[in-house]
Amino acid sequence: MNMLARNGDQNNFPLDSTFLWINNCLMQILQQAMVWLDADKDSSRDFVALLITIVGSVATLIGLELIGKLLPEKVRRKLVHIFMGPVYLLFWNLFEGNSLKSRVICALVPGFLTFYFVLLGLGIAKNELLVRTLSRSGDPKEILKGPTIYGLVFVLSTVLFWRNDPKAIVSLMILCGGDGFADIIGRSYGDSFRFSNSKSLVGSLGMFLGGFIFSFIYLRYFEVNGILSFSTFDNVTQLFIINLICTVIEAVSSEGPKKTKLVQIYGEDNVTVSVAACILSMILFK
Repeated sequence: MNMLARNGDQNNFPLDSTFLWINNCLMQILQQAMVWLDADKDSSRDFVALLITIVGSVATLIGLELIGKLLPEKVRRKLVHIFMGPVYLLFWNLFEGNSLKSRVICALVPGFLTFYFVLLGLGIAKNELLVRTLSRSGDPKEILKGPTIYGLVFVLSTVLFWRNDPKAIVSLMILCGGDGFADIIGRSYGDSFRFSNSKSLVGSLGMFLGGFIFSFIYLRYFEVNGILSFSTFDNVTQLFIINLICTVIEAVSSEGPKKTKLVQIYGEDNVTVSVAACILSMILFK
């Protein structure tokens, strides 16, 4: 089985060796699983990768539920938002290639979880602990908004762009790290620096830093492992600008009577931020 990691890559970033180690560990798990399942490497790899991704994603979701029981509501609600996406992206390299087949099979994971969120929101499925983790008020109907849109963004990014496209990585990591930390930091420390009912300067700083750090790390992860033909360091300025503009967009995507026409049309900042990050990446990246 071909290993995706590039040997001999210049490790000029402190985490490069860690990125290679993580990817190699996941590839070894894939190889061992295929041996256990007696799977044909050419025709079955994507399905074995799917099984591993499902197990890893479900285990992460359960772990976040349990951790959330120990944390305040304002932190608990964003755990899934911040960490599910980055964990899911780690499994992208397990899939065979860049074909539509591989992308669709991988997208089944966020697709399944999104479908489950819809069932929770409609009251068809019951999971009180997960509802408390995903919603502010404990009302399952909240899950039909942010969490469901979050899942759909991951499905579309996987199918339309995939791991060899920086647009997908940046838009998803700004959604996870940026929007997630904006909410936690803003609600925890932003009371004295609010410029609207729901936004604060401190929260916007969390948005910018979280989005920039997450997107930089994952761009570099896929670059070092030979998947992304892209220089993360050569595009740091562009990444800075993308995150800055997305921070402004998130800041004006406030709830209440002062909504802009753009936000009234497109709704959740999960959508506006992701679309903006995607378009800006297309325009700015080398």
